[in-house]
Amino acid sequence: MRYTSGLALAAFATLAIARAAQAAEFIPIAVTGFNHDVIVEAGKATFALAQTATVDGGPGGGGNTFSLLGASADLPSVGIPARATFASSLNADHTFALAAADVPNALQLSATVAAATLTFSVPAAYSELAFAVSGGFGGGTVIYTINYADRTTATGKITVTNWNEAGGIYNAGGRTSTLTWDLRPAISNTNEKWSLFEQVITVNAAKSINS
Repeated sequence: MRYTSGLALAAFATLAIARAAQAAEFIPIAVTGFNHDVIVEAGKATFALAQTATVDGGPGGGGNTFSLLGASADLPSVGIPARATFASSLNADHTFALAAADVPNALQLSATVAAATLTFSVPAAYSELAFAVSGGFGGGTVIYTINYADRTTATGKITVTNWNEAGGIYNAGGRTSTLTWDLRPAISNTNEKWSLFEQVITVNAAKSINS
């Protein structure tokens, strides 16, 4: 995947290459290649130690980002469910899986990190792939390349929606940019949407995909 447009600090996170479609149902598939931790969990001494990049600021940790669901004792329903699966709020047949909150859990692209690769743990053939995505500072466009096992490729574009827009598949219910005195995320703007969105691409179902 390669960053192509958006504001300089835009951060594009595929928080899960969550779904590969076979038959009518989308189920999570295992991949490697996530390059940043954008989810803040409880228990770290500082905000900087709880992530390596933010949705708004990219690498370096400035700006706002997601927190782990339940990491705030005062707001247990705010956050995203890292190390867990969740169904799209728009389509119950689309199930996504997120990595843990204390490891790289996003493939994040920006003007700073322009390209990265997600590799399938087990190459396989699919008819469609669905990505959970979210963008900071207006979102933007990402070019993707599908690398098939027979060494052929296919390219296309996906739009990464700004995380504060409507129409997401999961609403985190708040954002965080710091930690409180008790080492829990300091949640703010709970009256707004901070969401993941779905982008689906069609692939050649007759070929196995490597990355």
